[in-house]
Amino acid sequence: MEEKKVIRMDEHKNKNKVHKLSGKKILLGIVAVLILTVVIIAGTCKTKQIKISGLSYYTEAEVKKAVVENGYIDNSVAYFLKCKIASPDLLPFIDSIHVRINRPDTITVEVKEKKRAGCLLYNGKYVYFDKNGYALESYEKKYDDVPLVTGLKYDELVMSSIIRISSLRVSVRTTSVTTSTALS
Repeated sequence: MEEKKVIRMDEHKNKNKVHKLSGKKILLGIVAVLILTVVIIAGTCKTKQIKISGLSYYTEAEVKKAVVENGYIDNSVAYFLKCKIASPDLLPFIDSIHVRINRPDTITVEVKEKKRAGCLLYNGKYVYFDKNGYALESYEKKYDDVPLVTGLKYDELVMSSIIRISSLRVSVRTTSVTTSTALS
């Protein structure tokens, strides 16, 4: 006796059907990959070393301290991305910074410093100002290449404000540098 095989049409359709992924499943997969990526980066990119370059006036310790105190994130990738979005204000005479990832645990902060236009002696400290006349910082140390301006009369000096001059008899004391070139 011969058995007849009966194939139903709905079974035949299911064998040849290609499974389509729904939009929800695709979105869920993308979200899962993103979460996994964030977890891996958070776990493997802890910053252990911060290198500083491009300094003229500030010390490496001053800049490192300013980096840590102004929105520092202890993850090299996260801090890199944060600085790309919005560069932090570190110190008065830092014009800009650029963060570079050297290794997953090491970043380099490249600093571009503003030029100090001059300084005033005020209450035993040197008050440094920029080219626009804003008093930006005071130090007990006088930098040799920054001119000392004397003869100004002012009531007070307020940091991060323009220097208001009430009387003017300016004298700028600088160290002159002469360069001689030999012709051959």
